[in-house]
Amino acid sequence: MTEDQKDHHPPAYRARRPTGRGAWIIAGAIVVAALVIGAGLFLSRSGPVPAGAGRGSPFSGAEGDFDDFGLNARAYASVEEMLDAMTRGGVTCSRLQAKQASEPEKESASCQANDDDVLIRIFADVAQRNRYLEDAQGLLARANVSALPRIVGPTWFVTTDTKATARRLQGALGGQVL
Repeated sequence: MTEDQKDHHPPAYRARRPTGRGAWIIAGAIVVAALVIGAGLFLSRSGPVPAGAGRGSPFSGAEGDFDDFGLNARAYASVEEMLDAMTRGGVTCSRLQAKQASEPEKESASCQANDDDVLIRIFADVAQRNRYLEDAQGLLARANVSALPRIVGPTWFVTTDTKATARRLQGALGGQVL
C-alpha cells in the first residue's frame, strides 16, 4: 500500500491526539465539567427536601423560621452603632473592613474579635433579615453544612467562628444566639 492509499485527507483534516501535558489538561477539564454537571443535577433533583430547606426559591429555607428571633434586642441603624455597642460591652473589633452590601443587606462589615472572624450585616427591616437568613439556611441545608454561630437582632445579625465569641458579642449587642 502506497502512502497516498493510506490517508486520503489533507494534513489539515487529520485528527491529532493531544499528548503529554495537553492530554492531562483536557482530561482534567472533562473531569471538572462532569463534577460541575453532576453537582448541578444533584442540587436540582426533585424529591424530599431537607428539613428547613424549602419553599420559594430553590435556596430558601422554610418561611417563618426566623420570625420570632431577636425581636426584643436593640435595632441598630448602622455598623458604626453596632461597633460602639461592642466597644462599650468590652469587645474589641480589630481589622475592620466595610463590605459591599448585597441585596437585601443595608450595610455590611467584617472584623476580628478574640482572634475570630466577625461578619456584621444590617437590614432595612425584619422581613429582609428573615429572607436573608432563610435563604442562607436553605443553602446550608442543601449542602449538608452546619451554620456558624450567629447573634440575631431585629434588623441585623452577626456571624462569628465560635460560640464563645458569639456569647461575648451577645453580651455587648443583645440579640439571640443561634
